[in-house]
Amino acid sequence: MKKLLFNFIILFISIQTSLFSQNVKILDLTSNTYSSGSSFYVPIGAQMQVTDTWTFEGWVYVDSRGSNDYPNIMDRRTVFSMYLIDGASGGDYCVRFVARNTSDNIIASLRCDGNEGSSAFAMNFGKWYHVAVSRDGTTARMFIDGTEVHSSTDPDFVLSTPSGNAVNYGGRFWGSYERFLDGALDEMRYSDIARYTSNFSISKHSSPHPTSGDGNTILLFNFDNSDLTNSTSANSYSATANGTLTYSDYNALSDDLPLDGTLPLDIQYLNAKASGSEVILTWNYANQINPRVFEIQKSLDNKLWEKIGYVKSEKGKTDYSFVDNNPGETNYYRLKIVDPDGNYQLSKVVSLAYKDYQDINIFPNPVDDVIYISGLKDNTPVEYEIYDIFGKKIEKGLTSGMIRLNNKVPGMYFLQMNRKTQKFIVK
Repeated sequence: MKKLLFNFIILFISIQTSLFSQNVKILDLTSNTYSSGSSFYVPIGAQMQVTDTWTFEGWVYVDSRGSNDYPNIMDRRTVFSMYLIDGASGGDYCVRFVARNTSDNIIASLRCDGNEGSSAFAMNFGKWYHVAVSRDGTTARMFIDGTEVHSSTDPDFVLSTPSGNAVNYGGRFWGSYERFLDGALDEMRYSDIARYTSNFSISKHSSPHPTSGDGNTILLFNFDNSDLTNSTSANSYSATANGTLTYSDYNALSDDLPLDGTLPLDIQYLNAKASGSEVILTWNYANQINPRVFEIQKSLDNKLWEKIGYVKSEKGKTDYSFVDNNPGETNYYRLKIVDPDGNYQLSKVVSLAYKDYQDINIFPNPVDDVIYISGLKDNTPVEYEIYDIFGKKIEKGLTSGMIRLNNKVPGMYFLQMNRKTQKFIVK
């Protein structure tokens, strides 16, 4: 099983052989490669309507989360959100599900951090969890790995207010803020029935995973019936049950985390760190007996991979390293771990932005026809993108410090550069 993301992101689809022959694909996302102007959502509006009974569920894997950051797992603006919050004691994060009113304010809440009457459930980075919220007409409940952690009879969990908003997974972009998940999602199911009213058993290794659809399934993405393999031009594909998943800026295929959420073949970690004009890769290999060859692979776009070197494992040695003497501006690395019989597995992907630009600022703001940018390093041309208020990319180019707006319609726009987004207004 593996990872995922939706609204305003760059998409990675992971394909590999897993413990389930029928579950070989996930959606993989890494927050530091998101693009605010990319869109990834389920645009079937009113067809996503539920009333007083519903279930939203899926498998969640989190790589990291910043403090006071609330990355989204799934979201339907002005209806509901499921997102990460601070962790319970001994954990890295927890999950919160909220109902929202037509002004998008929170009006009801379920959580697993021990607050608001919930039970504390410690969730840790680098592990898969099944997360489900379900309402039976009277009581809304949250379950983590089949264990009930919170319940509420708040009538505001009746999600019957009509809405034409899309459903987004793994990201939320609205106005001046972005909430993107650094992790993965799989087997995401959206139902108009209460599937869970008490504790239940669920496992990554046995039924009912992978999830299946039925007459009460409004939407199901298990990603195994899509036809995107080796495709970089597809713009949509059908969900298993209903609806179309629409996105732009389709980015890459990549292999990543295996079903049990650990790196393959005893790899404990893989890190990349800039050092002068080089990038140093380090990893730990716990198996000191079975010989392996580590082929180091690199990509500048997370699409096309090339071998840049190899390291042989040594008996009794656990820590290894490799130096990339020719890093690009943005670098993606992974290990191809090969056994003596020629069988291999791929590690997770790590990325590193090598060029360290200073903070940039734009002026004047509001602006008439020309934006000036300060803080660029050595006046080196930098790629930029401009998006309108709806998140549509309307311009892309290179700049060394000035951008002509070419008679753009007055209004609010967003300039993205060096992975940062700044708002500006055209007068």
